[in-house]
Amino acid sequence: MYGTVTFGRQFDVVNDLVGPMTSSYNTWGGSIAAHPFENDNLAANSVIVNNSVKYASPVVHGVTFETMYSFSNKAGEFANNRSYGFGLSYVRGPLNLAAGYLQLNNAGNGSGAVTTSDTSANFITERQRVWSLGGNYTFGPATVGLLWSHTQIDNVAGVFSFGTGSYLGANDDSAGTLGGSLRLDNYEVNAKYDLTPAWSVSGAYTYTHGAYNGSSPAWNTAMLQTAYSISKRTDFYLEGVYQNVHGAPADSVLSHAMINTLSPSSTGTQVAVTVGMRHAF
Repeated sequence: MYGTVTFGRQFDVVNDLVGPMTSSYNTWGGSIAAHPFENDNLAANSVIVNNSVKYASPVVHGVTFETMYSFSNKAGEFANNRSYGFGLSYVRGPLNLAAGYLQLNNAGNGSGAVTTSDTSANFITERQRVWSLGGNYTFGPATVGLLWSHTQIDNVAGVFSFGTGSYLGANDDSAGTLGGSLRLDNYEVNAKYDLTPAWSVSGAYTYTHGAYNGSSPAWNTAMLQTAYSISKRTDFYLEGVYQNVHGAPADSVLSHAMINTLSPSSTGTQVAVTVGMRHAF
């Protein structure tokens, strides 16, 4: 009853516990359904933190606690590019609740917790803080969930685009600039329904309200997916995601819709449709 301690490069505790409350963490939504710029690190296969020590408590009356600290590994700069956080979850029958906090200091700067060299930093920033709270409830073939997360990004200098494989915002003529402080509140509602043991439909909607250098950008992101399993580990799926952003300065990278994993749109609207087969190993 002592819990477990793990070392090395691993997912943060917020992703571990709050992530499963989101559609973007699960196969019935996937990372393409992540919140704008994956700002809260809740999607599947999200930010992996280096040099980490993580503790996970045993489950006691449905409650699990996790905490983590990631070292900067920079001589004389102990606080530069370090990370720490904690999370708490409660599972009882069909009810699942979780909350967490994550902080990244000087993310993307040199070696340390999250870096640009391995693209594990979503943002190049002085400080990123994430609060998150969510839950879901399963009844029969249906699961419904609600989630809120708040992200504060101080002195942001760039945001990573999986589609281009580069950091946008710093002297970037095509996507616009990025600088100053960014605040984002994400409100997600999601649902999954099993029509049969093999066939499911799912959907999610996220409204993201932002504050950036005196402006109030806002994003609407909607996802719809249907999947059919041919075995316990293999399925076929069809998924569509829509994103629209408005209210951001026209010369900012924030004014371009950018569905997670894709290159930014040339406008404030972007639509993606994907079909494929998945196999879990």
